[in-house]
Parts: sequence; structure tokens; C-alpha cells
Amino acid sequence: MRSLFILILSFTLSISVFSQGEYNIWYFGNFAGMDFNGGAPVALTNGSLNTNEGSSSISDAGGNLLFYTDGISVWNSTHALMPNGTGLHGNSSSIQAALIIKQPGSSSIYYVFTTTNNANANGMKYSIVDMTLNGGLGDVTTKNVPLVTPCGEKLIAIPHSNCNDIWVLTHGYGNNTFYAYLVTSAGVGAAVTTNVGSAHNGGSPGAFNSALGTMKPSPDGTKIAVCDQYSDIFEVFDFDASTGVVSNTLSLSSIYRAFGTEFSDDGTKLYVTERQGSQMWQFNLAAGSAAAIQASKTLITSAGSYNYGALQRGPDGKIYLARDAQTSLGVINNPNALGAACNYVENGFNLGGMTCQEGLPTIAMLTAQLNLTVNNFINFDTTICLGESATLTVSGADTYVWSTGSTNNSITVSPTTTTVYTVTGTATGGCTGTISATVNVSPLPTVTATASPTSICTGQSSTLTASGANTYTWSTGGTGSSISVSPASNTTYTVTGTSVDGCTGTASVSVTVSSSPTITLTATPPSICEGESSTLTAGGATTYTWSTSATGTSITVNPLTTTTYTVTGSSGGTCTNTATIDVVVNPLPTISVSDEEICEGQTATLSASGGNSYIWSSGGTASTENVSPIVNTMYYVTGTDANGCSNIDSATVTVNTNPSVTTTTTPETCNGANGSATANPTGGLNPYLYEWSTSPAQTTNPATNLIAGTYTVTVTDDNGCTATADAIVDSQDGFTLSSTSTDEHCEQGDGTATVIVTGATSPITYTWSHDPVLNSPNATGLTAGTYTVTVDDGTCQESIDITVYALPGPIAGFNVNPTQAELDNAFFTITDLSIGATSWLYYFDDGNSSTLQNPTHTYTSEGDYTITQYVYDDNGCADSTTMIVSVEGLFAFYVPNAFSPNGDNRNDYFLPKGVGINTDTWYMRIYDRWGRTVFVSTDINQPWDGEYHLEDINKTPTGVFAYYITFKTNAGLKMEYYGHVITLP
Repeated sequence: MRSLFILILSFTLSISVFSQGEYNIWYFGNFAGMDFNGGAPVALTNGSLNTNEGSSSISDAGGNLLFYTDGISVWNSTHALMPNGTGLHGNSSSIQAALIIKQPGSSSIYYVFTTTNNANANGMKYSIVDMTLNGGLGDVTTKNVPLVTPCGEKLIAIPHSNCNDIWVLTHGYGNNTFYAYLVTSAGVGAAVTTNVGSAHNGGSPGAFNSALGTMKPSPDGTKIAVCDQYSDIFEVFDFDASTGVVSNTLSLSSIYRAFGTEFSDDGTKLYVTERQGSQMWQFNLAAGSAAAIQASKTLITSAGSYNYGALQRGPDGKIYLARDAQTSLGVINNPNALGAACNYVENGFNLGGMTCQEGLPTIAMLTAQLNLTVNNFINFDTTICLGESATLTVSGADTYVWSTGSTNNSITVSPTTTTVYTVTGTATGGCTGTISATVNVSPLPTVTATASPTSICTGQSSTLTASGANTYTWSTGGTGSSISVSPASNTTYTVTGTSVDGCTGTASVSVTVSSSPTITLTATPPSICEGESSTLTAGGATTYTWSTSATGTSITVNPLTTTTYTVTGSSGGTCTNTATIDVVVNPLPTISVSDEEICEGQTATLSASGGNSYIWSSGGTASTENVSPIVNTMYYVTGTDANGCSNIDSATVTVNTNPSVTTTTTPETCNGANGSATANPTGGLNPYLYEWSTSPAQTTNPATNLIAGTYTVTVTDDNGCTATADAIVDSQDGFTLSSTSTDEHCEQGDGTATVIVTGATSPITYTWSHDPVLNSPNATGLTAGTYTVTVDDGTCQESIDITVYALPGPIAGFNVNPTQAELDNAFFTITDLSIGATSWLYYFDDGNSSTLQNPTHTYTSEGDYTITQYVYDDNGCADSTTMIVSVEGLFAFYVPNAFSPNGDNRNDYFLPKGVGINTDTWYMRIYDRWGRTVFVSTDINQPWDGEYHLEDINKTPTGVFAYYITFKTNAGLKMEYYGHVITLP
């Protein structure tokens, strides 16, 4: 019998204000809806609601629709507006725009809580619906009772610990305040406020800001998760259902635009969406520390290319995801599982052609569930085997009553058939809950075992097969319904079978073993070459059957390739044995030798490959064999490899006949390198190739442009065979030329050229390149250059170039210092700069001359003089050049320092004087002490009379005046004078 099973039941007590069927009908988005009354939801397309975000629906305990709202309008169960069902202060852009709850203690009064969008002024309000009005279809009796403003778009409901009243919570805007309102049979109480967590203050009222994002309670009401979209805040808090106080912030970071959130059915997993990041994450709240919970963050999906909106847990325990402007919802099928095991499906629920936006209904899905854990069994049942016991343990209440009558929290049962056990728990305060668990009783399996065959010989195997169970474990340690065994002696085997329910049964089976003969087998030899044979001999038995079908103790085999042979031996009983042996067949080596061609008298080298040793028909034993046949001959080589296997190949050596060659020549004439030689081959194989011993080598036939001498020609035929012969080219002598010349002097055309002929015969003709009619060995009157003369004696003709060089004359050149001087110092020095001169002559243009190379000269009169230089060399060549020098007159200048312009005819004017002045360049300006111009003159003979000639001032000046005078001397020198002159009374 198996060990005892323990069934542990835990539950949270049910609360009457939230019946299980009240939230089975949903309406949301653009006319979309869902009906959970059948267990699996079906799409509804009959709704009147058309909104972007939040909504809420309510049904009776049987799941029959009562009414629904988008926070602005209220529709009854016929999808018509209630008579007073418009103008509520929710908003279609508030993600939790409305929440419907039944008033505690009432069967017909419902509260509709609303929030506006973006923290606008309407804030959080409530309205009241009385379902007894309008013929039971209900109507709004009270509208828009204010509670708090501004606030976020957040609404949740959590049961009070008294199992009767309900907390309704929102979060403030611009602060970190939670507002908890207790709804009782008396109405809505004052807010319990808690300041905890992060402030929601991103932006200003009316803008997209921290008012956005949802808030959700855990299924047991002990936790609250809050999203602040535009501050990227995602936090989890503890909630005290007895006081309404929120505490203990757990910040979960790195959620971009946190928007929708929801807890798993068991409260251990928390999901959150990134609205504009189109991602959904999972946190494991059971991971332990805050750091461990943060580290458990797992990406569930990032598949969307649209906004991810609200998350809502359904009555079926699955979590549904609103996807903006899509015709299906995302679905988390197993929210309690970690990571990918949660089985998220992007297009998990089709809306029947309707469209979801970013919101889903805000509902108080807080109906308590009994959580059952039975070791590793789930779903409130377990299975035991017949004869076993199960212990059922429940917790979470104060007193218990079992269907067996026991009032303990734990009972032990041993049913013989499947049985349902029910326990009702009651807590202090009167809340009760009931849960059932099923103990399934499985029968023990009937296991059978067989062997095939049941008797074997030593070394053989038998297959053991079991049936009647689901899995099997054999006494050998093997598993599976069938195993193979090879016992050495008689053996009994046991198998234990286990059913699908884990119940076991056993069976046994025996195998009988008989001995077999021991067979020996030899091959002689064990290794052969292709074409050889081996003898196989068996021993150890009385009769033998071979795999070749032969019988007998010994057989001879001739395999083509390595072959395994099997012999089966019997000693007269039913047991036989076998033995195998390999006969290795070594392939014959591939011996290879190539044919060769040689010429007469040559040696061919034959090279064999493919073996380790060789024997040639010509007697050699190396891998190569040198042969010199005189006629075509075939040679054979036998090669043997490392296995001792031999093979043979042959090669033919073809002997080609060599060609023969004679030569004929023509002589060189007139030293003209115009001889030739011709080869005349015979025999061999046409065509022929030629190579002459000329430099460079000629390969044509005949060889041409040869000088007298002996030449060798090598002729190669098409077989590559050669023959050689010498060719002697004779010479028929001509004549030789030489020359003399004289240079041209001073470009006078007096050069000469003479050709000298040796060995010619008369008559001789001469032809000059510059004068074709000149028939003479001598040419005169030549300028510098190269001349060609052609000499012809009637037999040979030769030409020679003769060069006449030019002898240059002198080049005149000199320098004079100075080139300009005044008459009182008109001394000039001449420096010779000529080239190639040997004598000099200078003319000074004043009747004087000099033959010195570097003379000096003094002029006695002013004026411009041309000095001429003549230079001569020893060949009588001359050259000349000139330079001009200037001799200027004397210069003197005087400026008075005072005058008296008083009209007494004595020193009445200011007039500077001088000699050697170029009067055309004269300029004089007079200034007073203030820099004003009083007189300007370009006439050297115009004096200043002391008056202001350029200023409108009528007075005779007295005092000191400045002057500026400039001019050029006759020698071309620019002169400038600055000074002062005094006017006296």
C-alpha cells in the first residue's frame, strides 16, 4: 500500500455583497461585449455602449444583465437609456470612468462611482440607481454627488473585514494621497486618507499627466497596484480592510508609461502594460524580497504595434488585455504560471466584429475563492489507490463541519470508491464558506508477464513482455512493457506495473537456459591477395553449416574483397553456436609505367610506381630503369606492394631515326655582311627547326647578312631528334675609307674635308652630301657640320662621314665705372669682360684711344660719350661693343635765411639761387607757423615777396616761415631742402 496522502484545503470566506454571477456580462469599447455565464466567454454584439476607455456592468446573482454605463450614460438590460440615465460626470477618456457596486444590505440599490479624465474638476462622484423603478428596469435617482477633486482616473472596490461593507478607493492628483470611502447600508462615509508612495503630479489638470493609469486590488484585497503613466511609476501597497489604510510601498521600476495592471487569480503574479511601449511585463510577488521581486520582472509580450490598455481578470480566472482599435483581445490563459508558461495569446478572444479601444469594464471581481492545495494535486481533488488513506486539512476559519460529521480541521478517510467530501467553515463575525474535495479511488492493476521464448541456449536472449498497467519496472532495473534478457542460467524475473493513477501490481516469469557448444574457427592464410584462396577450419562441434551454404569441418574460399564468414556448429542438441572470421583480401597494386620516345643513340629512363619493389624484364630491380634500344622495344615491370601482392605493366620505347644535314653558302662581298648559309636536311620527320651559331642566333633557313666565317647549324626534326653541320662563308674583299678635315674659322666658311681610299680600283667616283656634282676626294669652303661622301670603284661602294668643326672668334665686353660723373671729377675706369681676345682697342669719342686691356680715361668737357671696344684673337677674328657715359657740369645752391619785404628796394624778396640745376624740375612752397600755404612756385626765377598769395589775409607778414624746395640737378640727382626764413620789418 502506498504512503498516506494529505489533502490540505485553505479558503477565504465568501462575502455576500459580491455574488459570483454579478460581473458575468461585460460591455466596453465600440459596441463590444462578453458573456461569461457559460464558463468560456462568448462575444456580445448587442450593446449600446461606445466609448474610448472605461465602463462598468452589473448583473444579478444568476448572471442576468441589470444595467451598464460608460460613466456618462446608463443603459438598462434592454440596452435602452434609463429615463434619468444621462449626464453623469464620468468621461469617455477616463480609463476607470465608472464602477458599479450593490449597496450593502439592499437587493435593489446600486452605487455608480465615476471619475473624470486628466484630473479635471469633476473629480470623483457617485450616482444611485434604484432597480425597483421603471418596471424593474431601473432608473437613476441621484446624480453626481461629489467626493474628491482633483483625482486620478482610478477606481477600485475592496470588501471590509466585517464581510458586509465595501471600501471604494481612488488616488488624489498633485499628491500621494489615497482616498478610501466605506459604503455601508447607511450610504457613503467620509474618506479615510493615507499619504504614502509617490506623488502623482506629472503635468497640470486638463493635460495628459499623472492622472492616467489604472489601480487594481489583489483577489484577497490585501494588496493594491497603482500605475502613474506619465511619471513611469508602478507601485504596490498593502491594504488594511478593517481600517482603509494603505501602507508599505513597493516600487517596481523601469516601466515606461505604466497603464494597465492586474493580479493573477492566486495573487502571486502581477502584470502591467506599457501603454505606448506596447509591452506587457510580469512580476513574481512570491519571489521574496523587494529586490527579488524587481529581479523577477519578465517580458511577456512586445508584439503589438498599437497601444496596450487596461488589464481585467475575468470570472474564468483568465486576464484580458485591451488593445487599441483591435477586433480581438489579448488573453493570459494561465496567469498563475511564471513567465512564458502563463500562455499569453495576442489575438486570444475575437469580439465578433466589434472593436475594443483602450479600456475594459471596471468590476469588483472580489468573490472569495477557496484555494485548495493537496500535495502536488490541484482542482480540489486527489486520487488514491484502493486500500490507501487520504488526510484532508482545511484552514482559514475558526470552526468547521465536515460532511462526515467531523468538526476537526483535519480528517483521514479511506473510501473504497470515489467520494466527495464537503466542509463548511465559520469565522468570527459570522462569515461562512464552503468547499468540497473529491478523493478518487483507483483500482489496483492486474499485471501479467510472458517470455518469448521461454527456453533459450547459452548466449541467446528472450523477450519479456508485461501488460495490464501503464508503466513497468523489472527486477533487472529495466523499464518499459518489454525488455530483452540473456541469462546464463535458469532465471525468474519479476515486474511491477503502475497504473495511470499510480497504483501498482506485480507478476513473475521464468526463462530456462541450455548450454551451447564453443566453436573455434581459423583461416589459412588469414590474409590473401586478389585471386588467391584461403582454407577455413572449424572445431568444437560435430556438425557445421557455413554462411556459404557449405557443410563440413573445412572449406576453401576465394573472396574478391575482404569477407566475414560465419559457421554454425551443433553438438547434436537443439543449442547451437556460431563463430565468425574475416578473410582479408588485399587488392593487387596498380603498377604504372609510361611509354617513352627517344632518338637514335639516346637513353630512355622508365619510371614505375604503385609498388614497394620491382623487377624489370631488362634485369633491373629499382623503380627506374635506363635503357638504350636501337629499335622500338617493349619492356615489362613486375611490382610488389607491402602486402606481398604483385602486378605487372609494360611500356614501349620508340626509337626515332635522326635526321642528317649538309650546307651550302654564298660569300660576303665588299665587306657588306651580305653572305648567307643554307642547311639541307634529309631523313627524320618534317617539319624541321633551325638554329644557327650567329649572334644573335638565327632560326630561319637560310641564315643571311653573314660576314665571312664558319657557322654551325643545328637541325631538329618533329620528333625532337637533331643533326649538326658547319657552313663556311668566304669573303670577296672591297676597299677601305679614311678621312681628314680642317676647321672653319670665325664663321668664315673656310673648312675643308678629304676622303682617303685604300684598295679600290680605278675609275673611282665621289659623291658628297652637300654638293652631289662634286666628284673629288677633296671638299673646300665648308662651314662647320658633318658631310657624307660615297665612294664607288665600280665593284664596291662605301660611305664615310667627315666632321668639320667651328673655331669661335672672341666676344667683346667691358664695364665702365662710373657711368656718370661731374666735370670736376670726370675720371672713368674700364674693366675688360671680353672672352677669347688676345688684343684690344678702345675709342673714347673725344679723339683719344687706347690699346690697353683695362685703360682709364678723363674727360675735360661735359656731355655724353660713346666708348667703343674692339677685340681680336690670333686667328684674325674680331668683335666690338659700346657703352655710353655722361659728364655733367658743376652744381651749387644757396638759400637766404632772412629778407625784409618793406619796399626799400633792398633785400625785398626771398629768392634761392644755384648752378647745375634742371630748372624744369623746380618746386618751392612757403608755410606760416600754422601750416598754411602762403606761396607756391615752379619757376626758379620767381621770388617770394613776403605776401599771403594763397590765403584771404590782407596784411604784410612778419615772423618765421617754413620752406620746402625740391629739384633735380643736371646730373639727374633729386635734391630736397627744408628750412626757415625770417621776414624783417
